[in-house]
Amino acid sequence: MKKKIATALGVALVIPCALSLAACIDKGPKMDTWDGTVASLSVEEGGVININSAEELAGFAVAVNQGNKFENTTIRLACDLDMANLTWTPIGLGHRSDLANAKVFSGIFDGNGKKIINLSNVGYVPNAAHQSEESDLPAVVVGEGDNAVEIFTYTYHYGLFGMVVDATIKNLEVTVNYNCNQDYLKGDGVGGIVGFSSGALTIDNCVVNGTINGGYDAIGGLVGRAYKSSVSKPIVIENSENNADVTGLYKVSGILGFMSSTDGLNVKINQCVNNGDITSIGAKIDTGKETRFVSMASGITLYGWTKSVNSLAVITNNVNNGDLTICENLAGDVKANQPAYAAIAGQVNVVFDTDVHKYDFAGNTNTGKVFALGEEVAEDDIMKAYAAKVFAPYADGYDVNGNTNIVAE
Repeated sequence: MKKKIATALGVALVIPCALSLAACIDKGPKMDTWDGTVASLSVEEGGVININSAEELAGFAVAVNQGNKFENTTIRLACDLDMANLTWTPIGLGHRSDLANAKVFSGIFDGNGKKIINLSNVGYVPNAAHQSEESDLPAVVVGEGDNAVEIFTYTYHYGLFGMVVDATIKNLEVTVNYNCNQDYLKGDGVGGIVGFSSGALTIDNCVVNGTINGGYDAIGGLVGRAYKSSVSKPIVIENSENNADVTGLYKVSGILGFMSSTDGLNVKINQCVNNGDITSIGAKIDTGKETRFVSMASGITLYGWTKSVNSLAVITNNVNNGDLTICENLAGDVKANQPAYAAIAGQVNVVFDTDVHKYDFAGNTNTGKVFALGEEVAEDDIMKAYAAKVFAPYADGYDVNGNTNIVAE
């Protein structure tokens, strides 16, 4: 991963936010190291919970995973935490198709300018209760005849937060070491901060460092998979930065891995920077009816899908410095029949009418190289919106002028 300087490109990035003097008076030590134990939390005046130790962060995770959503509550980090690369169970567990039974966080998490380091999934196994047998969701049969394999549809949503609904996370820096399961439908929805989000989501003034080997699909430096945004429940990711190299089989991106909504996609990604190299190894999907080879990578975000006419996509003033690679090693030299690479935003609003779907792609900058099917993509092709699937593929009417590509040395 090549660390590059975003401010040289004229993009203002404020990380972390300035804090008031009162907000800097914390109870805990400067850095607290986790020993694997759990401590209970106490609600303080004004509905604010201060986390003063790694054990209390683990206690917060346990509380969410037992069903406390912490709605109308602010969780405030009071000191830096070293999670010591011990096995972390994410905050929020469940299946994205069974939100009624999922355990989710729905409050505000204020990192208060603090850091969480050495966050690791090593040793974590999704609970069997998230398999389709327990949640009454059908299993998926892949292949036919003697080659048929039944796959239970529990998913590996992973991050500091596994599942959130209508949540805000701000003023936080995390350093992660994720190496997730790449099985079909298991390693799905992985992000440095949030694995899966539904409804409104705000990520502001956040930084991710480290390495994310995210698994199968919807892998993002900050957020993996985001569903069900709407006019009243937007996805807003601002003033944030990914420095982690991110790898996955299918859809992989530097900021937001995948976004989709049948109620009207509403997303704003502004003044974000990706410095990590993004690699989509390529995946073979056998549905029983057809076999597809797929590989998608983007510096900022990928594949916003919606059927609603009330859609808004604002992707502005972002910088991608990372190199993008798709279809790295599909077996037998088979090239993907669904490849896509996008320096900034790929396949945003694939079902749309420009009269009713509003968009704004402007002020974005790419300095990273693009490698597709084993060959470097020419500079001229990187800036072709449709043919090269950069900025906005499937968007014949979208204007990508006002965005800049700088030759990477």
